[in-house]
Parts: sequence; C-alpha cells; structure tokens
Amino acid sequence: MAGIEFVWISLVKAEKSTWGAFAQANEPTGMVCRRLLQLSGSASSYACAEWDLLDGLPASAEVEIGSMREATQASSERWRWIPNTGEFLVLDNVAVRVRNKAGLALPLDSGYSVRLKGAYDRFWDVNKGGDANGNIYNNKAMGINVATLNLGGSIAATATLSTITEANGERLYSAASDDIGSFTVSKGGWLERDGSRARLGIRPLSAEKAYPGDDYVLSFTVEYAAGGTGTPVTLEARTDAKDYVAVYDKKMLWRANLYIDQKEEALGNMDWNTAHPWNAPPSGSVGPVWWSVAWGNNEWNRIHDGQTAFTGIRDLAPGNGGQTVVIAGFAPLRVQNPNGAATAITGRVAYSYPMNPFEPPYATGTVSANKYVRFNGVNWTSTEWMGDRGDAGSMDSPFDFNAKLIYQLALRGTEALMVPQSNHWWAYSQSTETGVTVGSVTNQTSAMPSTATALSGTGAIASRAFIPSLGLWYKDPEYAYNTTSVTEGLTLAQLQTDRRGSWIYEAGTDCIGFAQRSASYNGNVYQWADLPKGITELGNPEGIGSTNNRDALAGYGVDSQYRRYPHYQGDATATDVRPVVSDLILRKPYNQDSPAGFASLSQDQLKRIVPGDVFYYDTRAHIALVNKVEHDAQGNVTAINLIESTFDGYEKQTVITANTLRALTEIEKEPYYTRTYQIVRLRRTAP
Repeated sequence: MAGIEFVWISLVKAEKSTWGAFAQANEPTGMVCRRLLQLSGSASSYACAEWDLLDGLPASAEVEIGSMREATQASSERWRWIPNTGEFLVLDNVAVRVRNKAGLALPLDSGYSVRLKGAYDRFWDVNKGGDANGNIYNNKAMGINVATLNLGGSIAATATLSTITEANGERLYSAASDDIGSFTVSKGGWLERDGSRARLGIRPLSAEKAYPGDDYVLSFTVEYAAGGTGTPVTLEARTDAKDYVAVYDKKMLWRANLYIDQKEEALGNMDWNTAHPWNAPPSGSVGPVWWSVAWGNNEWNRIHDGQTAFTGIRDLAPGNGGQTVVIAGFAPLRVQNPNGAATAITGRVAYSYPMNPFEPPYATGTVSANKYVRFNGVNWTSTEWMGDRGDAGSMDSPFDFNAKLIYQLALRGTEALMVPQSNHWWAYSQSTETGVTVGSVTNQTSAMPSTATALSGTGAIASRAFIPSLGLWYKDPEYAYNTTSVTEGLTLAQLQTDRRGSWIYEAGTDCIGFAQRSASYNGNVYQWADLPKGITELGNPEGIGSTNNRDALAGYGVDSQYRRYPHYQGDATATDVRPVVSDLILRKPYNQDSPAGFASLSQDQLKRIVPGDVFYYDTRAHIALVNKVEHDAQGNVTAINLIESTFDGYEKQTVITANTLRALTEIEKEPYYTRTYQIVRLRRTAP
C-alpha cells in the first residue's frame, strides 16, 4: 500500500501523507478503508458492496503472458501459433496479478505459490461434437504437452494434459499428476523456478496428434497462505482470451514461404523462413535437441544457390531450416514495369498455367477442352471437370523450378537471353492490353523456337525445354501478348501446334499447384490428395530426380493424386465427383448490390482462422493459403494475409504475400467483391 496517499485531519491541521507514514504514526490496527455509495433511482437499500479497499486477502487472479514465440524463432514478433514440428511454443515472462474483493490490485509476497491447472478448449461447444464440424468448434486432439524449459531450451519437467473434464459448458485438459510442480511468485508477480523466471513450452502430443486449429486458454491455480494465520485461499487464474494459443501446420507454411525470398519489415527485415526456421534434417534421425524422427523430416531443408545444375534434391547439402533456396534470377515471364525499364521480378517462383504435352488442345468438337485433362492420351469423361481431376502440370517446387531454368539456361547459352529484354520475354509485336504498345523485337534469338534443335542452335535434349509462365503466354487472353500476332519465329497457329510436341513444358506453379504442393510433405495426414513428386524428388530412393519432365507427369493420377480443390460439405456434389476434404470456417457470399466490407465479417468466425487454413473462390478460379492472422490489443482480428501464386498485371505473376482478406473483400470493382469465397480447414485422417 506504499503508493496510496491520504488526506486527513489531525488534532492540529489537515495533512497529506502516504499510507505507510500515516499507519506508522497512528498505529492502524483495525483500520479499514471504505468506499461511499449512493442510492440509484427508487432503491431503498444498497446492493451488497465490498467496503474495505485495504482488505489484504486475494479474491480474484489472472495470468499475463509477457512474450510468445517459437523456440527457434529468430524474429521478435509475438507468435501465438504452436508448431507441429516438435519444437515448443515458448511463453516467457509469465506473471500473476491478484485483486481483493474491492478490485484493488494487491502486492505479491512469499505467501503465494502457483501451479498449472490445465488448458481450456477455447471454443468448446457441447452441441458441436462428432466429425461434422472438424475442429472448427471443438478440439480434436485429446490433450497437449506443457513443459518447463531451461534457458538452453532443454526440458526441465513436462506434463501431459490429457485428463478431460467437461463442466459448466467448458472442457478442461489437465494432467493426471502434478509433474511440473509449483512456481514461486516474485514481488513483481513473475512466476519463478529456482530463482529464475519460469519458461513454459507448449507443443502437441505428437506429430500425428497435431491438429491445426486446436486452440487453448491456459489456466493456473493460485494459492495464498494468508501469512500462516488464516485459512489458505485458492483461486483459478486464466490467461486473457486474447492470449490464446493454437496449433498450426508450420510444415506446410514453411514450404509455402520457401517459394518466395522476401524480407519483411515486421520480421526484422528477415525472410519468413529465416524468421521461423524448420531445421529438421532432410533425412536420417539425427537432428536438433527438440527434435526426434517421430516428428518428421523436412525433405526440403536443402541448400541451392539458384545457379548450380543438379538433378535430385538428395544431392544437395542439408540446410539450416531458413530460406535455403535462392530462386533463379531469370524467372518471370514479363518485366515489372511495361512502360519503363526492363526490371525483372526476382526471388519468387513464377506463376504458370499448365501447358504441356499431357494437356489437350483448346477444343474438342463443341466442348471446351480447357475443362478436361488428358492423361497418357486418355480424355476423362465429361463429368470429370478441371475442379476435380485438375490439369497435369504447373506444380513445381522451388527446387523443380530452379532445376528447369538451369536446364533452360544451358540450352539458351547465356543468362542475358533468359532475362526479359525491352519489355518482352519471347517475341511479340503488339500488346492486347489497352494503351500499351510495344515495338518490334529485333533480337531474333529471343523468338520462340520452332523445334528443340532451334532452341539452342546446336541441338538439344528434347526433355529440357522449360519456359517460365508458359501457360500465361499461350492461354490467357487478357495478359498474353501474342494473341493477335507473332512477327518473329512462328505464327500463333504454329505455336499452338508445336507446343503439343514432346519438348515444351512450363516452369513454375499456378495457384492450386502451389497450395497443394505445399501441403504434400512426407508424413502429412490430410485427406486432401498429395501431388505426385516433382522432377527433382522422383526416384527410389526418393530425391534421385530426373531430367525428363514426362517422368514427373507420369505419376499424375496414380493413387488419385490429382490437382483438385479442397471441397467442404455443401460445396461438393456427387455429379462432380468431389470428395469432401475440408470443413468450412467462413463464407463471404457474393452481393452485387451491396458489397460487404471486411468489418461485416463475423469476428466469431475470423477468430477461428489460423495460418495454413485455405482460401478459395466458389468458382474454383483461385486458391491461396492463410499466411498471417493479425489481432488488435483486444484480440479482434484486424487482418488475414494470404500467400498465393497468382497473376494480376505486371507486378503479380509469381508467388506473392501482398493480398489480404480485407483487400479481396472491400475493393469495389470486378472481380473482387462479386466473387463468393470461403476459408476452410483441411481435414486430417484421425491417428
């Protein structure tokens, strides 16, 4: 109470002093400090009131989390997401605050001790059981691990919170025994163990039992001995709802961010992968102290410089879990500024439509063959649409992309012929985009070659003609420059014929190839189909690789490994043969007359979203992954950031992290608010 000041009247005069001075001078035995109340309206008596502001007994308690971060995290931003890699989410500077019945904060002394009570299921609803809603409401895992950690990160003590109690509309996970023990409390309220501030670690029970989206609010028991003279007081202290923690699929998001080498100011000018490393070994059973082989290898934790030729990733050195891949610097189809200097977009895998010999011609009879897939020369039936079977291409990993472009560079001779020159990639004379006119290209060597031999001028390996963003150049009527004429090399008709030969393949990824490839890591247990291994991951043993893209495409469709959207119940029909592999979190319907802004979205639904959840349009025209969920001080969601492979004009023709749910909701022009979209969570196979 030393900080409380009093004004009082002595026998001599009015005085002002602190409580300490006042008490020492006046022997305050039996003194109380009371609050004056007033009647309201017609009330004839006071409601029950706690009069004594100086009551020293605690009546309520709460716990504050000073910092949250992954154990291996290099950046300093607050991170509430529990990884599924085996590393802990670490809670530091955990403090307890207690108040008396009048709501006044009490000083903390040696009379307090704190124990972990357990963790509450954040959104548990007794009426939402079963599998119908996945874990959108109720957690799927039957518990979680909590540990106390030494300063070096090793485990001091651990508790398995797997005893489930359901009461008063809540579900609590607690430990069968008190394996962690009690914490002392410093005068500042910090939880301590052996004289040092306690560090708590949280992780799933196992890799198989890590359900992205499972979320928790921690709870503690605060005990006060009352100076040894009274009845001990026991209180429950929960973390604030805004300090919830939730499991996310770090493995998938790490792979997604490997497609883009981009430093972010919010991450201390670090790339995402460097800020949030996943340093599990690419193979074998020897790894960092927090890891064991049961948590799964990181097969993409390999180093590549973007320049050195290689065939399979198994020949690349193990990485450090950061941005281990330098994306080849001659990647994009077009330059960033159509009317200015030829500035290539680098550090990102290029966007590309599927366009290869496994794809059909534009039309078959009266039916648009864009909707079909041809696999090994066989067309699927008319009911098996692109949204179900998918096109057999444009699904490169960063390693596949680099390998293809290095092959291409060897054929072209010099990197200068790979980089966009004077606002072009391959030859064209007139842009179809309004207001953009480009002069004739004079460098004959940059024209589209007619044969594999012409590609290098000296003969070429037929399987190594890879073109970044090939599908954009051929297929897209809005952005493809050559839809009217090609003055050098070949006519458009010749290109449309020759591209179905044996030697031209796209290099890059479209939106579905990017999202599905990110989720297709070894050991995942999603019901969403895995994609077949890419050109650098083929082989037995895995990772030997191949120089022939047909080897990669030959695996398409085997064991139902198709490119398809992760449909949820209500968006999948028997007619379209769409399996249900996700659960709906949020759906924003199209409203032509009144486009709804981000503020109209339900906070209750937004608060359930975690990084790694999936965004897609009803039309299945685009798909993206949630990369970041931002909150304000009250815990409300203020932004949902996406990571996606997309094209939109000149600046977006690669994997990007530029779009937010707010932008896609509030831009009042086509095609944004007129599209119905949803965010879903991928279903897992139960362990």
